[in-house]
Amino acid sequence: MATQFSFASTLSGKNDGSLRYLAQRDVIVGCSQYVVGYQNPSQSNQKNVSQYLNYLGILSPNLDVILNELNKMDSRKIRGDISEYIKTNDLSREQGITYCALKSKQSVDDILTQ
Repeated sequence: MATQFSFASTLSGKNDGSLRYLAQRDVIVGCSQYVVGYQNPSQSNQKNVSQYLNYLGILSPNLDVILNELNKMDSRKIRGDISEYIKTNDLSREQGITYCALKSKQSVDDILTQ
């Protein structure tokens, strides 16, 4: 799983800070869809994200900060497809969930330190 995960090619036209922020948001939302939305396909993204972050052990007040930051973003479809990335790299579901946990933790930490 040493492959670098980047949404840069799909987010052209943004400055570096904005690009990085969108990528962090997309990782969290995409992974919540992959991990939680897989079991609850009709559930909203916001509910998926909240449940997913709880699974990761992100609790208040950090949970509130992350959810608030994600709510500030526009509601357009996420720009990166985690499921497609996992499939393209031939990862099992278990490996995909592990990958998501690692990337999401990194994204949460980055958002909390911005």
